[in-house]
Amino acid sequence: MRRLSVLIALGILWGCSSARLQGTLVELSGTVNPLRMDSQLCWMLETGGMQEKAFYELHGPERLLQQLRRDNARVRLRALLRPECRPSCGVGTCIEVVEILSLQP
Repeated sequence: MRRLSVLIALGILWGCSSARLQGTLVELSGTVNPLRMDSQLCWMLETGGMQEKAFYELHGPERLLQQLRRDNARVRLRALLRPECRPSCGVGTCIEVVEILSLQP
């Protein structure tokens, strides 16, 4: 019975860790800005030019997000696209920041 419990626990842990790795890894460059919708404050990455803008809501480890929370900061980062996530502010696509490649305040 104990072995079964251990196997179930390992299966759950493996399932959780593999779920974190799923998603499309992308490299993005753009400007970070806050977006306030009602009482919700979201930090967004704006990419593209006048003709083709895209918005991404930033998620991920707090240690990385704290570095990004600066108005008009230029950033290049690696992130996982999270299409299953609904943006808190209702705008753009959720991304999970994995690595900050460069940051210019």
